[in-house]
Amino acid sequence: MAIEPCVAPNGRLYEVDDGYKENCNTCTCVVTYTPSRRSVWSCTDHACLIRPQLIQAVNDGPYSWRASNYSNLWGLTLDQGIRYRLGTFLLDKKAQDMRPIKVQVEESLPASFDTRKKWPGKLSPIQDQGNCGSSWAQSSIALTSDRLSVLSLGAVTEKLSVQHLLSCDMEGQSGCEGGHLDRAWWYIKKQGVVTEDCYPYTSGATNSAGSCLIADSQKEGFCPRSEVQFNKDKRYHSTPPYRIAGEREIMTEIMRSGPVQATMEVREDFYMYKSGIYSYARVSQRRGENPKYRKSGFHSVRIMGWGVEYTETGERLKYWICANSWGTDWGEDGYFRILRGVGESRIESIVIGVWATVLGDPQQEAQLEFGRRERLAQSYARSARALSYKSLPTSRRKRRLLKMAQRRQRKLRMRKQKKAQKAGRTMRRQWRQNKNRNRKTSKSGRSKKLSWKERKERRRQRHQRRKQLRRQKKKLKVKATLVEDQDIES
Repeated sequence: MAIEPCVAPNGRLYEVDDGYKENCNTCTCVVTYTPSRRSVWSCTDHACLIRPQLIQAVNDGPYSWRASNYSNLWGLTLDQGIRYRLGTFLLDKKAQDMRPIKVQVEESLPASFDTRKKWPGKLSPIQDQGNCGSSWAQSSIALTSDRLSVLSLGAVTEKLSVQHLLSCDMEGQSGCEGGHLDRAWWYIKKQGVVTEDCYPYTSGATNSAGSCLIADSQKEGFCPRSEVQFNKDKRYHSTPPYRIAGEREIMTEIMRSGPVQATMEVREDFYMYKSGIYSYARVSQRRGENPKYRKSGFHSVRIMGWGVEYTETGERLKYWICANSWGTDWGEDGYFRILRGVGESRIESIVIGVWATVLGDPQQEAQLEFGRRERLAQSYARSARALSYKSLPTSRRKRRLLKMAQRRQRKLRMRKQKKAQKAGRTMRRQWRQNKNRNRKTSKSGRSKKLSWKERKERRRQRHQRRKQLRRQKKKLKVKATLVEDQDIES
């Protein structure tokens, strides 16, 4: 008895063991083992990364952002998206308890700020990590490159190698399946990385971290996949990372020092973001869908700036400008905006800053040192402004305390100056005495420096004069004793 083929929803016929794929699910025509032996469809039921129903619900709903379909994400399951499109492991409890630094917050911060406008052409462009969970490496390397450019005042704009960190930092890391930010920063600080031209990124196409082609012990050789020769002495390193906490503190840090690194929780609807100010829509939760459609993972991005936008109803929305690593076709040319100041997607929970250094290139080292001194001068100027008279309250008590402090500082400063002047006079007097002692006057009246033989002869003469004086004193003392004895006898 012949078995009839299966009929697909579009009317197409499929023979037994044949089938089709709908988004991330596959349907196969199989035969039921019943007396009738008829053909039926057997389909998988995975939660897909791109869901047209969710896109329509967001675009038709009262949300501040719009969703869209992406061909490079179509066909992936939600589990695959979390595994291959994110890639940042949440920091452990000890690293999360890292105490944030104290940032001297600016009194007046602008309503909007964009680092791309302040340092045009100097910051790292948008990268595409591909189906490789390397956001931990992408954001760390991009931030190091950005801070390198900012610290050198735009003189050093090297694009550093993500592949070097991804392939060679394997201690406690999982390559394309995720990594820890604290261990990534430890590797950049300890071992350093080369440039992108020397070690280009390939894991986006291979979906694998691959083997390390520049060993830490390798001192020199040729760069991978290029004929450029590298030297182990030249590496780009970072300082130990520091944490920034607080909305205004983060804004101040971005305005002064450039972009920062942030870890965020990515929900199921973020993959479909197209434009607007993102906030979690909770569409699946409102529909009462299975919990398998509401999985999340962690992702690391760069915060590039901030801004404010008003809706049609007059609602004021504050947002962060963030750089993603999913290519320029995603979002707003690779960037996205997210609500600011409300802890949306935990993006303000772990914010990291770092500074970059270079070893093995004297010219770049000098440029970085010059930029570091300029930043120190600006920091001192800010501190002076913060302690100035105008920044304090205008009460009489505050003014009196300020005058007392200024008077005390003036007295201490004058005391130090007097001590320095006295020490200087003493040193000059001693120097003149030593100078005159070792000089003699010539016939023309000019002083000449004595030779070592003449100095030795003068010392001998002084010694002889002192010896004669002692002898004369002794004779006078003996003579006086004899006179006294004669007086006593008489």
